[in-house]
Amino acid sequence: MPKEVPGTISQTFRNIFPFLFAVFAAVIIDTVIHHFFGASFAEAVITLLQPLFTAAADGYLGIAIIWGAMALFWFVGVHGPSIVEPAITAIIYANVETNLQCQISSSN
Repeated sequence: MPKEVPGTISQTFRNIFPFLFAVFAAVIIDTVIHHFFGASFAEAVITLLQPLFTAAADGYLGIAIIWGAMALFWFVGVHGPSIVEPAITAIIYANVETNLQCQISSSN
């Protein structure tokens, strides 16, 4: 870019190339995973890590680790719940549903 272009504008254009590289790499990885395994990359990761999260959310130690991870992310300057909660929300909802079914069956 010419010298007359402000630094912030030229930096924006320099940042486009790494962003495009990351997007294309993600698309290629997702396409390869989908071709070989029949699922998207996100579905494969969720399926792979689901037993870990299920085991972690079912005990006191797992809950302590989850809340500790949230605190750790807060400590390093990242909003902890926005990182940790999406990974455990489905398991928490499944546990709430299981508790509801147990409550309904015991009240009858």
